[in-house]
Amino acid sequence: MMTVAEVCLLAIVICNTVILQICLGADTELPVHSIYLKQCAVWQNISESLEKEPNVDLKCVKNNECSGVDCIGKYSYQGILSALMSFEKEFCIGLIVEACNKPTNIHMYIVTFSSNGNSTAETDIVVNGDQVVPIIGAEFNVMGSVARGYVDIKMHHAVIKGQPHIFLSAFLRVKLISHIFGEVFSHYLSGFDVGIVRGMNIPVPRCDPHVGTHIHKPGMCNWHTVSHLQRQGPMTKCNPSSMDACGNFEMCELKQCVCLPNYIYSNITQSCTPEVILEFDLPFDNQVKESKKISQKYIIVIACSIATLLILLAIAATVVIKYKRRQARYSQHELLRQQEEDDDPEVV
Repeated sequence: MMTVAEVCLLAIVICNTVILQICLGADTELPVHSIYLKQCAVWQNISESLEKEPNVDLKCVKNNECSGVDCIGKYSYQGILSALMSFEKEFCIGLIVEACNKPTNIHMYIVTFSSNGNSTAETDIVVNGDQVVPIIGAEFNVMGSVARGYVDIKMHHAVIKGQPHIFLSAFLRVKLISHIFGEVFSHYLSGFDVGIVRGMNIPVPRCDPHVGTHIHKPGMCNWHTVSHLQRQGPMTKCNPSSMDACGNFEMCELKQCVCLPNYIYSNITQSCTPEVILEFDLPFDNQVKESKKISQKYIIVIACSIATLLILLAIAATVVIKYKRRQARYSQHELLRQQEEDDDPEVV
């Protein structure tokens, strides 16, 4: 026969177990949001790191899905060899995790521009492992030799705390190729490297066929994506040497008119206006969905906590009532016994 204390303890254990299972079941959406935030932090870090790399002047932005980044700018080596010739090349680069592919891969594009800006060369790379890929259009003649740009990539899959990741290391490198007496000699030049991704574990996003997970077509160079969050302008052609090539609050950058720093292009006024906010977060629909998921989770957790408290109070009240009833019966029994003793004349 179980005592009242044992019954209460068993009831508490059972109730807490049931409530814990309910709360854990309701908590399935929170890790997804946490993973998304981690993805955004990683790609934001990649974006900011690229802008700080030596030998390049880049403007970068991660996409809204936090699965990739796009950059546009100029490569400009300023080392010792720059005294012999100019090593400058306007280009754009982007990469994205294609989560719906099996196996998951990273898609990278590099678009280089000719010196007059009238033609482009495209390099499209599907990264599934370690590889070295020549960059089309990235060549410089150096005193009878050729300096050619390459992408040196190292990539493998990993699982960290149950979440699939891709380890990626990617560098832009320049190799000098010389022909001497019929022999070919080549070696990478020091001081020319640019780190695209300097050895990072990138979280793999969920495969969602309704979300744009495929990379933008090479050749478009994704000007609008980058400039929209940076300094989009009328995108008209301009001559950098001309002081009045662009309109008010505009500047000529990479032969395109763009807004000055801290200004954005307004489609309503067709002009550059002071910037109010930079939006790097989820699209509005996704913000609402994620907000609802988090709110529902907190509501359920609060409800579980209140339910646990009510159950404990009910059990405590039951114990108190039973104790008081027992005490009352005991007191009544003692009172009756005392009365019997008082009524008994033989009791001294």
